[in-house]
Amino acid sequence: MKTKYKSLQQLFRSERRWCQGTDAKDVNGQDVDPSDDQAVCFCLGGGAFALYDREAYDEVMTKLAKAIKPKGKGSSETIVIHYNDDPKRKFSEIQSLVRKAKV
Repeated sequence: MKTKYKSLQQLFRSERRWCQGTDAKDVNGQDVDPSDDQAVCFCLGGGAFALYDREAYDEVMTKLAKAIKPKGKGSSETIVIHYNDDPKRKFSEIQSLVRKAKV
């Protein structure tokens, strides 16, 4: 997984690669670890975890959180997870966010 996509923008070109409520899912819709080779769709955090090493992951999550709430309180991960998992969230908003955050 770490070599297939270069960015979250590239990963989330297709709505089929996005999920909510879990870090990642396999082709059968079962929850899997985002680093699992069977993972085919991801939440924002799971996608970042799958694509980047720890240092880059922290940077990406910070950029996403700042794009969501420039003066937001709470950890970057919490802000990103709540944003991703909002039941009213649309995939187009996820695409806009990753473009805005340039990740």
